[in-house]
Amino acid sequence: MERAKIALFEDDNDVKLLARLAISCSSHELVVEASSQREALEIVEQVSAGELDIDVYMIDGRLSTLSGAGEDALIIHDYISALELGGTILGFSAEMMDSDHCDVSVPNKDIFKAIDIIDALPTPS
Repeated sequence: MERAKIALFEDDNDVKLLARLAISCSSHELVVEASSQREALEIVEQVSAGELDIDVYMIDGRLSTLSGAGEDALIIHDYISALELGGTILGFSAEMMDSDHCDVSVPNKDIFKAIDIIDALPTPS
């Protein structure tokens, strides 16, 4: 996909910094960020309302120390699916996520593999 519009849902500042750097070195655009489940769901609501256009959601599995592994990603994934928003949900976490949580999963230490995956996605029509 050329020039994907990306939403980054990540709470770890170091991981966010690396993701921002990798995205800025690619042809893609980082549109919006969230550091908590609440912020991420608010962004999904903005997409649903037509206020934002997102092609790829890069989602950390756990956006809070209070959440279980993958719990936040599952809630966000289910909300995006219920609203039928489309886009690709890329699990971007310390642990690989299963297909209940995302469309494709990449370890957050391998940001450039995530960019390669985004590059290979079909361009929306």
